[in-house]
Amino acid sequence: MQAQPATTAATVLHLARAGRFAQIRDMFVPQLRAMVTPETLQAGWEAGLREHSQVIATGAPVSEEAGPGVVSVRIPLTLERGEQTAVVSVSDGGWLVGIQLAPAGPAAAWGIDPGERATAGRARPVLAGPARL
Repeated sequence: MQAQPATTAATVLHLARAGRFAQIRDMFVPQLRAMVTPETLQAGWEAGLREHSQVIATGAPVSEEAGPGVVSVRIPLTLERGEQTAVVSVSDGGWLVGIQLAPAGPAAAWGIDPGERATAGRARPVLAGPARL
């Protein structure tokens, strides 16, 4: 699986908006797939949108290196009642390694914590919490 990170992120967002969470699960790096269920992805998506309602527009994706072999793509979302950002992390092999709905704001706030740099290239889920996909 090889795709540009921004293309992968846009595909994930399109699938989430269409309710096709099983297809999103299949895009995860194989090591994480067993930990991700379509139901968990759907619950995270719905929880993240609960306060703001549906996505009505998306902005241009912005990509940045998130660690060795991982690119983080931020896509601004305009919702019926507010704004959020979809943050999609993609491996250099094109596999999904994490997705999250985050508050709208500057990308610098989402850099990797220096304490995490040693594990930044390792696959790990980011599915805990009500606003995570």
